[in-house]
Amino acid sequence: MFVEDLRSPKILEIARRITQEYKLCNHCLGRIFARIGHGMTNYDRGKIIREALSQEEVPIKDCELCNGMFSEENLMRYAKMIIEKTQEIEFYSFLIGSRFDSEVLMKEEEILNKAGSMYAESIKMEFNRELGKLVSKLTGKKGKVKRPDLTIIVDTRFDYLEIIIAPVYIYGRYKKLVRGIPQSKWLCPYCGGVGCEKCNYRGTLYETSVQELIGDVALELFKGEGHRLHAMGREDIDARMLGNGRPFVLEIIRPKRRSVDLKALEKKINARANGKIEVRLIKYATYDDVLRIKSYNPRKRYRAVVVFEKFVPEEDLIKALETLNGAEIKQWTPLRVLHRRGNLLRRRKIYEARLIEYKGHEAIIELYTDGGTYIKELVSGDMGRTTPNLSDLLGVQANVKELDVIEVDWRD
Repeated sequence: MFVEDLRSPKILEIARRITQEYKLCNHCLGRIFARIGHGMTNYDRGKIIREALSQEEVPIKDCELCNGMFSEENLMRYAKMIIEKTQEIEFYSFLIGSRFDSEVLMKEEEILNKAGSMYAESIKMEFNRELGKLVSKLTGKKGKVKRPDLTIIVDTRFDYLEIIIAPVYIYGRYKKLVRGIPQSKWLCPYCGGVGCEKCNYRGTLYETSVQELIGDVALELFKGEGHRLHAMGREDIDARMLGNGRPFVLEIIRPKRRSVDLKALEKKINARANGKIEVRLIKYATYDDVLRIKSYNPRKRYRAVVVFEKFVPEEDLIKALETLNGAEIKQWTPLRVLHRRGNLLRRRKIYEARLIEYKGHEAIIELYTDGGTYIKELVSGDMGRTTPNLSDLLGVQANVKELDVIEVDWRD
């Protein structure tokens, strides 16, 4: 519809009927017909209709719907509140939301039921837009509907602001160079993370974790309130992660800074880790990258030091590994993790199994497998829960002494 349609008999009759019953400012009158006409504000619409009806304007402060909410003074007051509350937060985009008293919303519904809501928009929508335009003008920041840096909720009932800071996401890869470090922070089961005698008052089962070694340093620079590590799978605590590293996305919760030099952060993390881990920070990421990281289970290459209960001839070992080459294995959930995971049957493929070094009672083997393959159980058999397995093929019990992940098959 065009501007002329605001002066059509149908529209003017609706407007006449409503203005006879309610005292509405131009904003609230024009909002009833918000979908008519382009390139104008609801105030402009209300003014055009009012002039067509030869009516005097209702002062904004006397409007019985918004009660002066759209006055320049009121919008400026809220804009200054926002600027003051966000002055220590680095952001480039924002979205305004609002909460109104139920009486205002009920009155709006009552008016629209009588006028018809075919062309209308809500009071919240107009308020959010008009305040957003003013904040953008005053700060130079950009209003953004999808994934803004800040979401600012204005509670008009109590003149209160709620500031929701979007997380910062960083994509990278980590290597875990030592054994005995978990990937994520393990809270003490006895105290729930508060700190007790059992955990030496740390609140965690282990002195540190990959998550803490990366996240704690990042938290300082981004001035955040917490962190999460979203990794593409996880290695055992007693395994190393070598080679090209494991892909991960670090999430910084409620950061007051958003633009940190990733190379400088990378250097600081590696220096602070003191040889425990090594990270490569590749780029800033989004939540979509988290979803990709968590949904994909790539093939992996492992190197394992295997020990045998008795001497195994080299040719027997080579033959057993050749049997595993290209084999599909069936694995029930390992006994060692059955207390925290469901008892499920998994089918995995072994693409490559080869001997690297042979020592009679001990050997180093390399395996390239589907993601999610339990390597320790592929070697030991896990009391028959993994078939085929190296121990059965040799006729000798074999166990993994040391395990390293040396490749995660994933393109950055």
